[in-house]
Amino acid sequence: PPTGVAASSVTSSSATISWTAASPAPSSGYQWEVRTSGAAGSGATGLAASGSTGAGVVSASVSGLSQLTTYSIYVRSNCGSSVFSSWTSAVNFTTTCGGTTCNYTFRLTDSYGDGWNGATMQVRFGTTVIATLGTTFTTGTVLDVPVNMCSGATYNLFYVGSGTYPAEVGIQILDFSGGVIYSLAAGAGTMGTQLTSWVVNCTPPSPPSCTTNISPSNGQTGVSSGGTTLSWSAVSGATG
Repeated sequence: PPTGVAASSVTSSSATISWTAASPAPSSGYQWEVRTSGAAGSGATGLAASGSTGAGVVSASVSGLSQLTTYSIYVRSNCGSSVFSSWTSAVNFTTTCGGTTCNYTFRLTDSYGDGWNGATMQVRFGTTVIATLGTTFTTGTVLDVPVNMCSGATYNLFYVGSGTYPAEVGIQILDFSGGVIYSLAAGAGTMGTQLTSWVVNCTPPSPPSCTTNISPSNGQTGVSSGGTTLSWSAVSGATG
């Protein structure tokens, strides 16, 4: 089979796949598959794209992919007369976000103060792992981990392993403006479960205006030469 399988120019919906020619080079080119699941050549389930190239052609363009999804590439030589090499081992790549992104903060907490002691959680898009949390939290009570996320996409938080002292493990999720959208108290999580899911929103909230409902008093609709009195209602939270 060929070697050196790789993906490049990866976007939210496309990628270029390439490989190094087999030796000797096959007379009828190559066949390739891009899959989300299933073994190479196993059929339609999990098959995202497939195709073939002519003799000497060692790359292909793949389109129609989904954003934030991990795919596996497989390639085999076509030796002609329905004779093929074995498939290559899977080589994985993950597509990018198709829109606006922003950082959400994952606030890891430890009630004792010595980090998570081996506990880990995953930020996932479906089953695609976007980030693994906890591996660097080895001391202290709080560690903030920013994760870049795609606006409009639904993510979930999965509790992978509870570590040595699961009763100490807690976490908060803060949106990009700093608001807490999820909070797990120390020891409240169950290993091997999805803790929560959410839709990312990267749109900043509109700032409050300083005043509203400005109008002349006593039902007046204009200002006379003698003047008039204006009144308005304050907006809660406004400053200035």
